[in-house]
Amino acid sequence: MNQPANFQAPNLPISQPTNPYVGPRTFTEREGRFFFGREREARDLTARIVSERLLLFYAQSGAGKSSLLHARVIPRLRDEERFQVLPVGRVSGEPPAGAAVDNIFAFNLMTSLDQSGESPVRLAHVTLSDFLARLTRETVTDTEGRRSWRWVYKPVLMVERPAAGVAPAATGPRFVLVIDQFEELITSHPGRWREREDFFRQLNQALLDDPNLWAVPTLREDYVAALDPCAELVFNRLRARFYMERMGVAAALDAIRKPAELAGRPFAAGVAERLRDDLCQIRVAGQEGTVPGQYVEPVQLQVVCYQLWEQLKVSGSRLQVGDDDSNLQPATFEPVTHSITEADLREAGNVDQSLAAFYESAVASVVAQPTLGVNEQQLRTWFSTKLITETGTRGTVFRNEQRRETAGLPNAAVDALARQFLLRTELRAGGSWVELVHDRFVEPIVRANRARQTPLALDAEAWQAAGRAPTLCYEGQKLQDALRRIAAHPEEHNEIEREFLRAGQQGEERRKALRRKRMQVIFGTLGALIAVLAVAALVFAAAARSNSEFAQVQRLAAERAAAAALTAEAAALAQKEMAEAASTEVVVALSTAQAANAAQVRAMVELEAALQVNLTALALAAATPMPAATPSPTRPAFTPTLPAPGATPRPTATALRTSTPAPSPTANPLVVAQQTQLAQVRATQTVLATVCRLPAGATFARAWDRAGLGCPTAGEAAVTTAYEAFERGWMLWRKDNDQIYAFFDGGTYRTFTLPSEARPEFACAEAASLGNPRLGFSRVWCEDADVRGRLGNPLAGEIGGDRPLQAFEKGFMIYTTERGGVIGVYAAGQWSGPR
Repeated sequence: MNQPANFQAPNLPISQPTNPYVGPRTFTEREGRFFFGREREARDLTARIVSERLLLFYAQSGAGKSSLLHARVIPRLRDEERFQVLPVGRVSGEPPAGAAVDNIFAFNLMTSLDQSGESPVRLAHVTLSDFLARLTRETVTDTEGRRSWRWVYKPVLMVERPAAGVAPAATGPRFVLVIDQFEELITSHPGRWREREDFFRQLNQALLDDPNLWAVPTLREDYVAALDPCAELVFNRLRARFYMERMGVAAALDAIRKPAELAGRPFAAGVAERLRDDLCQIRVAGQEGTVPGQYVEPVQLQVVCYQLWEQLKVSGSRLQVGDDDSNLQPATFEPVTHSITEADLREAGNVDQSLAAFYESAVASVVAQPTLGVNEQQLRTWFSTKLITETGTRGTVFRNEQRRETAGLPNAAVDALARQFLLRTELRAGGSWVELVHDRFVEPIVRANRARQTPLALDAEAWQAAGRAPTLCYEGQKLQDALRRIAAHPEEHNEIEREFLRAGQQGEERRKALRRKRMQVIFGTLGALIAVLAVAALVFAAAARSNSEFAQVQRLAAERAAAAALTAEAAALAQKEMAEAASTEVVVALSTAQAANAAQVRAMVELEAALQVNLTALALAAATPMPAATPSPTRPAFTPTLPAPGATPRPTATALRTSTPAPSPTANPLVVAQQTQLAQVRATQTVLATVCRLPAGATFARAWDRAGLGCPTAGEAAVTTAYEAFERGWMLWRKDNDQIYAFFDGGTYRTFTLPSEARPEFACAEAASLGNPRLGFSRVWCEDADVRGRLGNPLAGEIGGDRPLQAFEKGFMIYTTERGGVIGVYAAGQWSGPR
């Protein structure tokens, strides 16, 4: 690296600031005068860089690493420590189309440092050490005479190398290379992971070849461990590290108050403190409302203060900008006429309103990009249902690189939201997980979405949150109106709304089918009753005709037997007695059957109306004499014996009672039909005798396996649970019985009860390499080798929330959206679902 002799750093252009707060973006060096709250970190980091030629600088996402470097550290390295600071480099990027590069990460770093504007293809096969040795600084002058410099790679530049085995001398100026967002070495180009080690070798060689070179890779805390396999490839094994903690409340107060003072409108007494207290509020699981936290998110602080300043009406003060932008001392101001008061804070809105305005701006920005392919309603629903849980806390969603989507939203849209500091991505359990940048955004987003959502969207969300309860679906005219709206403007509605309406259509079809089935039963019953009445009418008519014919035969026989009146009268009396006895038996039997049937009918409320019609018909039949009581007309007529002529007539000693057998009564069709119906009633009573005392809940009624689970022992309730998915199954914790269930693919499960002295977190050696499942699940997973072997590695983080659950005699049923429906858990160690 080279520079012109007697080079003087040119003055930077000056611009009048309109807002002393930068909002969600990174501070630039020109805005360093407004950067406060990190003075100690800037001082300590500068000292560590000077003392360590390779220093790893890391912090949590959103802690302000890049702002600290640009606003404080780089100016101090240049102005106080006399370092020549190279352009801030990056290892991410894409090579030119059709170009093959030796090392994609070294190539991207070199192209970010070279400011010549020439084709980057010339760097495709250059090593990092050779590139840095030929990187020189040039002074350029624009048309207005202002000077600036740029760093240019000159491959023709001759470089003197020391002889083999001779250490290069440390003479001349020192250079520092800052590599920002160094985690991109891990996150970008995963298919070229083998080139990571070569990049570290090239960086180490560049440091060995040039003793005047310093390097400061900066990255997020959660990626530091991923660099450990490459630590042995550099001379200091990456032991020199500097960690920047999150911004504390004292530093946050300086970051709020001092920029306003510098811009000429300070906060009144107590106002900045009140704003700070609002910004440090956090949510704690299981508690309502918020509590003061230990830290403040810098991005959130800048967003709120930026929104506040934009709404203030500044008067009576003006920032006086000095001539030398490198001077970070406070500038001079005209007298301040007034300060930011409680009234100004109320007029500008509270923290929630500022955060909501920032959220609205981010949503509008993403929707305005047609290449992303998302609409406003889709985006708002994604925030409400994927990033915010049912209990009002932050949720995490898995970023699927293969499908290029994150919980249904294109990854390109997710990246656009992350660039506006509304989302952040973390690497956990072998995958990337996306979440809101801070808990404080939850309530403002919920309120903003509800204010913009249509009634249909709100009803669809309520249906989704209630486990897709059928009772919440639209029906009738309301359903038809919603279907017409979604057909007219499909781009304004999301998939949850469409599923909500499809569920309403399915419910409408089920209701229509049920009505048709009921009508078929009613018409079938009426048809059967009419058929029975018709048969009864035919039977009664036949009986009437038979009675008439028999009467005629009786009269003819009586006329022919006039001479034998005494004998015929005796025979008629005998037959009458036998007929009356037979008729009495039939009537008694029929009455007994009617009484028994009536008792069963009274027990069956749902069959009362239909059976009443049958009883009425039987009563009518009973009023007409049954044909079985009269001798059959086909029997041979009784012919008396006449005395011979001239003989003295003798009366017959005994009536011929045995000449005609007793009549056998014909089976009555009504009685047969009544008996059949009584059998059906008895079967129905047998079924009804086993009716459960409690019904299955609305969520579980359709999927209830009555034979396997038995009757409900309690009503449906929302039970606090925790859920975590694994490679070959899942785990569930129920708060009501404090038990953990390990469900294995194949339909079996085991239960565990943690000891009361169990620590909140538990880890083991296997957990370190297989995803580190946390809390109670971790203890079961670590201590039980069978569970660990059958479940495999966790696929996602633990998810808490209230889920519908109902207990039964032989197990319980639970609804989980993660498993896709209702799960049946049997006491015999089996489970099934979803249904």
